[in-house]
Amino acid sequence: MKKLFTIKEVADVVQISKRTLHYYHDIELVIPNHIENNGHRLYDSANICKLQSIIFLKELGLSLAQSERYFGADVQIKNNMLKASYNNVKQQG
Repeated sequence: MKKLFTIKEVADVVQISKRTLHYYHDIELVIPNHIENNGHRLYDSANICKLQSIIFLKELGLSLAQSERYFGADVQIKNNMLKASYNNVKQQG
């Protein structure tokens, strides 16, 4: 059985607010693996990795909508998105 983490544990690990995790769930960017009867959301390590990727993509200047497209894209499109974002950051810096 996979280890599941509470929203507080996940928020602490990736250093984002619990409200941000709720918002990501609301927009279906990061879906909890399980929601308990009391409404508590539980996440697995794959969700934590995805959240870390979202944070990285935001640092590269991608919007949440672009991040969502990134996760659904094939490797070539992902590479193109990363190159374009990297070049934008490089030019600004």
